[in-house]
Amino acid sequence: MPALPADAAAPNMPDDEQAAAALRPVYRRAGGQHDAPADAMLRRIADDASNLLRLAAFPAAFELAAVAVLKRHGASMDAEFRIDLLALACEAGYAGLAAALLAERLAWRDGDRFECMTLAIRSGQPSLVSLLLAAGIDARTRSACGATLLGHAIATGNAAMVQLLRDAGARADADGHALAVAASLGWAEMIGQCIDDGAGSAALAGALDIAAHAGQHRALGQLLQAGAPVDPALRHATRRGDTEAVELIHADVAARLLVSGALLSRLI
Repeated sequence: MPALPADAAAPNMPDDEQAAAALRPVYRRAGGQHDAPADAMLRRIADDASNLLRLAAFPAAFELAAVAVLKRHGASMDAEFRIDLLALACEAGYAGLAAALLAERLAWRDGDRFECMTLAIRSGQPSLVSLLLAAGIDARTRSACGATLLGHAIATGNAAMVQLLRDAGARADADGHALAVAASLGWAEMIGQCIDDGAGSAALAGALDIAAHAGQHRALGQLLQAGAPVDPALRHATRRGDTEAVELIHADVAARLLVSGALLSRLI
């Protein structure tokens, strides 16, 4: 497990009063009406973390104050509070706070690992994702609906994040979630990696349709070269009036017919 950050043991660690002073403005923005102990303020802040982040409500001193509260009052924090605080750390990119929480055993609930990983991925900090991986979260973790961490990383366009997950064992899923995201973005290198990971016929067909709908015609050509079935992409592109996509698909079909005809003549 990651060790408690060095700051957590430093002499300049905020005392309770200083930590409370750093938390109080954020607590007020989270709707806190009455003064409260630092750990109670932190709980309310964790409950409203996403909204507070959108409001840019967190001051520079917040993370160290949160670590100080965790160090002094962690024993009284219930499992749900710890996970909510970890989600805040992952969303905000607070690697120090995440490390302090991960240094102790967490009671993970269904979906917690996936949520924390996706928040960390969106934060854009590979070091934070590395902390979660080191804490035992599998890079192949999927959501209840089948979404993948790799798909989320592809959606950010962060090549370093994608490589970090691949180095940890993540591969494009057979259902095509990761390939579909790559196709929608027209990310040629990632499309190639998904194909190399063994994308099946249904995944290729779905990605082809998505690429055509997104206007990613270069990706369309790449998927056609990989042998993607042309339906339903051809049908949908014809209905939309996407002449470029229709021409690309028809050209690919014609080329395949020529190849199959040449092979047939050799057999005869």
